[in-house]
Amino acid sequence: MSAALPDGDGQPRECDKKGDKKEDSLLNHLCRGLTKGNLSSHLRKLEQAGHVEIHKTYRDKIPLTVLRLTPQGRAALEGYKKGMRRVLAALEVQAQDKG
Repeated sequence: MSAALPDGDGQPRECDKKGDKKEDSLLNHLCRGLTKGNLSSHLRKLEQAGHVEIHKTYRDKIPLTVLRLTPQGRAALEGYKKGMRRVLAALEVQAQDKG
């Protein structure tokens, strides 16, 4: 599996099984339990929603898929994280009330 993960400056940096072990490990962790078909289906839906850009190419005759989070995707992710923080805070309050 290949992908592009953001560097410290937010710009994509390519990695694959021959690449940096840290990024490869992160990618494997993020995609744990997903088949290639399932991952492809999820990515296609994110692309159709305008959240990611997908570019397929080759590097050293090996297929490489580069993913880039769009500004719309970044905004959606931030909104999701904000909502999840509210849910977690409410659960914490609820747990304290019961404890």
